[in-house]
This record gives sequence, C-alpha cells and structure tokens, in this order.
Amino acid sequence: MRAFVFEPPGAEKIFAVFQQVEERKDEQDAFQRQAAAAQLIDLGKRLVMEKGCNNCHTIAPGGKPFANVYAKTSSGGYSRAASPSHSPR
Repeated sequence: MRAFVFEPPGAEKIFAVFQQVEERKDEQDAFQRQAAAAQLIDLGKRLVMEKGCNNCHTIAPGGKPFANVYAKTSSGGYSRAASPSHSPR
C-alpha cells in the first residue's frame, strides 16, 4: 500500500481561501502573521463554522464546541485549495 503524504498548498492559496471567509482587514493581517501550521488550523475552524458543518456534526476540540453558524453559501463557492469539499450525509 502506498503511503499518503500531505503537502499543504502554498501560502498564496491558503490566504486566498481565508479572504473568502474573512473580509475584515485586521483579521486578514493577523492571519498572515501566523505560522503556516497555525494558519491551516485557523482556516479549518473558520471553514467548518462558515459551512455549518457543526450544525449536524459535533466538533469540540479540547472539549470546547465550536459556535453554531448557519452556512451562507454552498461549499462549491470556495476554491479547492486546501481540501476537497464535504457533502453532508
């Protein structure tokens, strides 16, 4: 069996997706100051909340559940820079 090796997308693609979920300039500036690993975690959390994944799925890292936010757009509205979209069951 072939081993899976994850290689994150480049910083430009990660930031482009972040800009689609966060329009505030101060948040964008703070995001860009983070280390690459922290950016991926931050972006993942925001995408989960933006898409409303946690409205059906329990997501509670460290025992602290994410806030429930109803999705504004379908997952097709974002580029697939970080990972494939997830369709709820």
